[in-house]
Amino acid sequence: MSRESYEYYLQLLKVPPDASDEVVRTAIVRELRMWTHRTNSHRLEVRQQAERMIAALEGAGEVLFAPERKVWAQRLIEKDAEGQGASMDLPIEADFIARVIEQVASVWGKRAQERKGTALYKRTAFFHKGVDYVLEELTHKKYQAELDFKRCYASQDALPLFDWRCRSVEISGRDNVKVYIPGVWVTDLIAIGREIDLGK
Repeated sequence: MSRESYEYYLQLLKVPPDASDEVVRTAIVRELRMWTHRTNSHRLEVRQQAERMIAALEGAGEVLFAPERKVWAQRLIEKDAEGQGASMDLPIEADFIARVIEQVASVWGKRAQERKGTALYKRTAFFHKGVDYVLEELTHKKYQAELDFKRCYASQDALPLFDWRCRSVEISGRDNVKVYIPGVWVTDLIAIGREIDLGK
């Protein structure tokens, strides 16, 4: 257990560091009900995400009720009071994060590709500071370009942190963010992107 996982669960449950045990328990039950309901979805990807979230939430109590939680909570409260946490409170747009994942994957990533019917499936992945980053692209022939698909996602210990999906460039207004849990990983990712920019 670490302070980072403590912060992750607070963000996942949308509760403040000074939340009472009862508030935390209520939040865990609320999220478990919602994700358990989604395990019955007719869409495979929704069911899979629901199963991952349930597994994550089952470990939330162990972290959020750990003996050292009061120390972590106090540090988070002090950090916010001093204004050091302000940079993490600023919302960073999901589209920007997706572009940075794409940029870093193009330089650092391990690539794989395969043909799926008339489409070409490409997958590029990299790992940094405990977080897995993946860029997936499905490219069709020009006459089927509207079926092109791009997905950027990040996860830590199989817990989803970020999941961004987009259909073809021509219909970019349909960008869709499935999961976005802000945290230290965003700052780390942006720092890598800056290093790559400076190295060019």
